Amino acid sequence: MNLHNIHTIARYEVKLLQRGWLFRIFAILALLFITGVTLWYLTPLLNPYGIQWPKRAVASQMPFFANMYYSIAQSIIVIFLAGSFLKRDKKLDTAEVIYVRPMSNADYIIGKTWGIVQVFLVLNVITLLITAFFHLTLTDSPFRVFPYLFYILTISLPSLLFVLGLSFVAMSLLKNQAVTFIIMLGVIGMVFFYVKDEMFGTFDFFGYYIPAAFSDVTGHADLKMFLLQRFIYLIAGIGLICYTIALVNRLPHKPWKLIIVNALGTLFILVGAGAGYLHVLHYRHQLQERNAFIETFNRYADAKHVHILRHDLEVTPKDGGLSGSSQLHIRNEQPEAVQEVLLYLNPALQVESLEAKGQAIAYKRENQVIRLQYPLASGATLDLSMRYAGHINETVCYTDILEEDYLDNSNPQFDIRLGKRSAWTEERFTLLTPECLWYPTAVPTDYPAAPYNIGKEFTQYALTVHYDGGKTVLSQGEARQENGKTIFTNRTPLPGISLTIADYEKKELQVDSVKYEILYFKGHDFFSQYFTELQDTLPGVIREFKNDVELELGRDYPFRKFVLAETPAQHYSYIRNWKGYTEYVMPEIVFVPERGILWNVDLRSQIYWGENRRRRDRGAPDPVELRIEILRSYLYNRFVEGSMQYNWNWTESYVNPFNINAMLYHHTGFIQSEEFPVLDIALNTMQSNANEQMNFWGGIINNEQRANLYLESHSFKTAISDLKLEPEIFYEMLKLKSSAIRNYVYTRIPKETFNHFLKDFFVAHQF
Repeated sequence: MNLHNIHTIARYEVKLLQRGWLFRIFAILALLFITGVTLWYLTPLLNPYGIQWPKRAVASQMPFFANMYYSIAQSIIVIFLAGSFLKRDKKLDTAEVIYVRPMSNADYIIGKTWGIVQVFLVLNVITLLITAFFHLTLTDSPFRVFPYLFYILTISLPSLLFVLGLSFVAMSLLKNQAVTFIIMLGVIGMVFFYVKDEMFGTFDFFGYYIPAAFSDVTGHADLKMFLLQRFIYLIAGIGLICYTIALVNRLPHKPWKLIIVNALGTLFILVGAGAGYLHVLHYRHQLQERNAFIETFNRYADAKHVHILRHDLEVTPKDGGLSGSSQLHIRNEQPEAVQEVLLYLNPALQVESLEAKGQAIAYKRENQVIRLQYPLASGATLDLSMRYAGHINETVCYTDILEEDYLDNSNPQFDIRLGKRSAWTEERFTLLTPECLWYPTAVPTDYPAAPYNIGKEFTQYALTVHYDGGKTVLSQGEARQENGKTIFTNRTPLPGISLTIADYEKKELQVDSVKYEILYFKGHDFFSQYFTELQDTLPGVIREFKNDVELELGRDYPFRKFVLAETPAQHYSYIRNWKGYTEYVMPEIVFVPERGILWNVDLRSQIYWGENRRRRDRGAPDPVELRIEILRSYLYNRFVEGSMQYNWNWTESYVNPFNINAMLYHHTGFIQSEEFPVLDIALNTMQSNANEQMNFWGGIINNEQRANLYLESHSFKTAISDLKLEPEIFYEMLKLKSSAIRNYVYTRIPKETFNHFLKDFFVAHQF
């Protein structure tokens, strides 16, 4: 290869493209399209009432969508250009001056390819500069240069080279521009509309259906796999271009070099195929590991469990993992003796010691299950000391979720793929919830084959975190600092505790007996500026809202603090029929998505809309009243509403994963019945009188009607064991059944009497 020849050919190709009307029209349309899409979908300028917030909540969203829109449009025009350049050269003799020169076919094809790539990359940069300008001037989204550069190299460039190379080869083989164009459009359409994320997104050469978003705090959900997937099409595109060199209809400068070119093309294609295989292998290994954990859980589904009455836990973040020490006070509350004590611990945490009364206890380990060879009579107690260290394997989380849902990265409300993470143990951020088994428990997180067989273990927790790195340490209970340690003590037993270590800023407010806290990442205070008018009235607003919620739900808030803690955009928790709540909602703490990325929290647009509405109805709006209305509506919709509607006619709904009913119901007690496994959830649903949003009929069946149709041909008992039943439909079914039971009871005793009985019963048996 001769770099001078390549540069010369590339320079001529750039000039030819710039002079061509096809490219000029495309360039103008691309700039207009990106400008229009950015202004309409990503900023509030043209659509102040829209719900574009999720597409600009974090710094990476706007450059990602701008790159993706451009990349799709770019691929279509590249098919035209790639299919026409050989035909154009031959028909118009535009390359005659180049053909007669002593250069290789490699120089010619690489030069033309480099010319095309230059032109499209420059146009891409221009579109991103337009997006960046709007990003900085019209939105309050965080701005970083890195995502703009990153997505050019990982989204636009690989898809450009792959589509270019594939079009070159197709045109060289078929020698018909129209057929090539139709086939290539078919390939793009098939991948974009049919294949999508099949085979873990391996065939998605656009990168649209794989998680690509960056958290402002923790970065990408799985950067290695993302880069590996994009490398597939970068290297495969280069391989296809090598094949084009051999297929071009021009006498080769040195015929023997065609063998080398074909060999290189084959090598690049094989490397791309190998990268694809590694990509698939990674996820298949993950699924195999997950299936092993599922089998282990199911193996002990009928085992008798002991009860951990007290758990004194010490944790030290260490080398991207943690080391822990647990002092467990255990009692066998079964009516008969147990021959071995079962404990559950994350499989990546290695047990370093296990002792009782200073003596080592023999044990066997099967993945996440630890079997202590220690018989325990009914009513007997055991004081156990356990030390462990290692990392957190997130694959053990949510093993009861169907595989297709586990692999699904889509979001039902917004067209974004963030990725899914259940835990972090990194220097910059730590998040651990009971689901990841970060400390030993006697009750498993789930039994995939029989999820309703799981009870709850209310334990008196005391947590000591050895950390003095300057970040905020958050967990349940009252916290105090002592010699580089943060100690949490709880007044009541809890079903589980969480641990968060993050670089938080805090806003707090004491109202009566409850301390309200908002913990958000530094630089993420996008909300307080809109509520400065409520500085004096906020305590009264919070008090009134709390009283209204307690009255509506029929329970009093049982804890002394209420915390909203921001977590990275990729933090994900599943809704499960048997549990009734998600890991977003813990005792005292609600984990909320980063900058409200899954919500429409565009407060500026809401205030603008509210002012216009009030101005039409009543004249000049009262700023204090308007902000109280917005705040109450926001709090109710996000944390109290049981289900939420979406879709163009509001006929689709999803169970609200941030519903705080669990704080008043599920985290305060539990009723277990082998005969009626959903009794606890049914009673809680029965007592909860939260108003549901109206379902608008738009000619499409909604989830409430789907629940009725299901019950026409199935019993509720069948629904309980139907692991494929969607949570939204089961939730509607549960409401229907609970309502039927409640109405039946109302025919026997007064409504007030029954409601008072339920409330008094659960309050008397709290914790």
